[in-house]
Amino acid sequence: MAFLILSGWHIGYLPVAYAQRWVESGRMRSILPATYRLNTKFELVTRRGVALTLVSQTFADILRETTGALCC
Repeated sequence: MAFLILSGWHIGYLPVAYAQRWVESGRMRSILPATYRLNTKFELVTRRGVALTLVSQTFADILRETTGALCC
């Protein structure tokens, strides 16, 4: 999708972090970001009493760092 947008002939939604390098280099820009912004809610569900694997714990840590504290 990014390469179609970079061609100058297409527009589309990209995650801000994904598009950041092209925005910083001036190759891409946001169009009305206050109007056309896609907010996504992430939720993580785990089984109580079962230890998370390293991958799951790493994902939970990243989620906590980027979105705020996890509940419960």
